[in-house]
Amino acid sequence: MTSSGTGEVLFLVKSSRVREYHQQNLAILAAPDGANFEISYNRRWIQPGLAVAVGDGACIVFADSPYRDFEPIRWAVVERVDESTEKITLGIRVGSFTLGTERLTEQWRADADADYDAGRKETDKTRPYFLFSEPNPGLRNPNGWDEASAAWRDVRSRLDRNGFFDGSRFARLSRVETVEGLPIEPGGTVQVGTRLFAHLDIAAAAKPEAIVIESTPSGWAQLDGEITINDDSARVPLQVLASGNGTLRLNLMPEPMRSCRPAITLNAISDVATSTASSPSSVDAASVHRLVTALERTSALADDAWIDILQQHLIPMGGEDDRLLLNLAERCYNAGRLEETIASVAKMSQATPRSELLQLAASARLGSSTIDGSAFGRVPLEDHASLSLLISALAASPSAVVHELAPELWSNHLGLERVADLIDAVWGRIDDASIAAHAAELRGYSDMAAARRLITTRWPDPETIENAPLRTLIEDLGLTDETAPYLHRWIRVLA
Repeated sequence: MTSSGTGEVLFLVKSSRVREYHQQNLAILAAPDGANFEISYNRRWIQPGLAVAVGDGACIVFADSPYRDFEPIRWAVVERVDESTEKITLGIRVGSFTLGTERLTEQWRADADADYDAGRKETDKTRPYFLFSEPNPGLRNPNGWDEASAAWRDVRSRLDRNGFFDGSRFARLSRVETVEGLPIEPGGTVQVGTRLFAHLDIAAAAKPEAIVIESTPSGWAQLDGEITINDDSARVPLQVLASGNGTLRLNLMPEPMRSCRPAITLNAISDVATSTASSPSSVDAASVHRLVTALERTSALADDAWIDILQQHLIPMGGEDDRLLLNLAERCYNAGRLEETIASVAKMSQATPRSELLQLAASARLGSSTIDGSAFGRVPLEDHASLSLLISALAASPSAVVHELAPELWSNHLGLERVADLIDAVWGRIDDASIAAHAAELRGYSDMAAARRLITTRWPDPETIENAPLRTLIEDLGLTDETAPYLHRWIRVLA
């Protein structure tokens, strides 16, 4: 398969309807060339007989129900293929944005309209799959910097007309350089104390009101002056404070989780000269962060010990800096000190997606009655670690919280694979038979045998199972020898 020209192309169709997919799609838009992503497809959405191999070129296409508008976004190369009986998981490396998209969008739209007019069932449509290959209809790579910039602007323009991206702000890193103008490549190495400028391409029609930076680990780098936001670009001054690998994420306000969140990943090294030159004569937040980073690198203190040090010494020294407060919130959460987690986040002058996630997770575990499904729109769902933290928090939450939040999460925010992870995690907390029946039905979309086990393990006696899960077991999850006794009960219920 090729990534440009007239040969076969592997197409990866991605929707944006649920929040998890929407955030991953925004991350794909914001990522620099060479960034890595993982995408999974259930077997029922894969073209029969399709063979995917490492090195195959692919095109990522955004589309959503009723699947009549298709937007080719950017090229990718397959770097890993993991196959099971249920799904294929692809590790991909993204490349340039696509050009020559007109023929594809026109032809695929015409085919979709014909399918609709003919009333064809899903399996009989011209393109019933999300992972498939077919001849390239004219897509090509940009040729040179000017065309690469034009391809990015074209993608932005097309997505501005896509209702699933209403309210989204599009941005990507155009370059990172030192204050002296020396370019810094993604994943490059810099000295501790280095001052940088991150330059963003943004859309003039929806430029951010502000840009808030998040550093991982907390305190690894900081804002180093005023951010300049123009009609189509922004410049963010930064300074690296500590050695080691770190990531800076740029959040576009006021709704960062509905927008691109460009990230900068670098490796910082220090030497004696750098350490001496960057040491301030008085204690400030930056120097406290350097101390925290040094202690984290050389000590094996438990979270409780860290909490005492942060509360009694480091935060007072650093003037309740947001990064120190977030560090405290992380450690309080890990130690199970949930009220202190919420209190630390509440003191921050500027909420970030990570602080919102910690607050939501802690509040859920405490059984708070003040949280609702809207909180999911403010937390990161596109990365595995954040979503795993949220799922594990719900698994440790009271049943009332699970009944309130889990259906919202699996209905509107998660893709099929992570819906399965969520249901498996919270199943023991679901006391409501109707909610349990719906959860089992959703679980069956990815693994019917696993869904049947959930029900038959919860209700091992066919005579005591409630009607809602019994209906799901018989009508939605397939009849097997194991479930035959439940069929006898269902027949009596119907009679």
